[in-house]
Amino acid sequence: MLAAAASYPSITLTVNVAGNAPASVINTATVSGGGQTNTGNDSASDNTTINAAAVADLTLTKTHAGNFTLGQIGATYTIVVRNAGAGATAGTVTMSDTVPAGLTPTSASGTGWTCGIAGQVVTCTRSDVLAAAASYPSITLTVNVAGNAPSVTNTATVSGGGETNIANDSASDVTTIVGVSTPAPAAAIPTQGESTLLLLSALLALLGAYALKRRVLGKIST
Repeated sequence: MLAAAASYPSITLTVNVAGNAPASVINTATVSGGGQTNTGNDSASDNTTINAAAVADLTLTKTHAGNFTLGQIGATYTIVVRNAGAGATAGTVTMSDTVPAGLTPTSASGTGWTCGIAGQVVTCTRSDVLAAAASYPSITLTVNVAGNAPSVTNTATVSGGGETNIANDSASDVTTIVGVSTPAPAAAIPTQGESTLLLLSALLALLGAYALKRRVLGKIST
């Protein structure tokens, strides 16, 4: 029995919200029985706003230092995957890089990443959670540069992690490839035989000059 002007203990109703639920719903509850005769005030409605779920938004950067050189072995790129979203990642995150012609990928690694190379395609994956505004450890991609490679633009992409915004999932790195600098030739060093010939030539020139001087002076004196 519920006395006049009294209330029963509250009821807590727990619900799960679908991922595709509308932006708002109206939830209505009714009460009946208890010997009442006025049924005009037996319901109550609650207008409920449903916010969009906080999801991950993956981005990445790709950089290198300086210029690459024709024929260079072991040139490197650095790739960093970041979560720019409001929520943490969920599921597998994949970084993929199709290395342009003229560069040959030889290795790819990063703490926590599992990487593989198939031809020109480099793929790295991981499934651990990345919090909002955080970054995974960087990936180091190593390549060899062909002797006739042109300058290239290398593009990497990231996907997965439960993200919904795919407009910012790639990054490009313009890479200038220059020729090997050729040092100036060293000055030639005479051999021992060449040095002897030079010395004899100098002596003969001196003797010739001395003999000419004596003839001139002899004519003058006569």
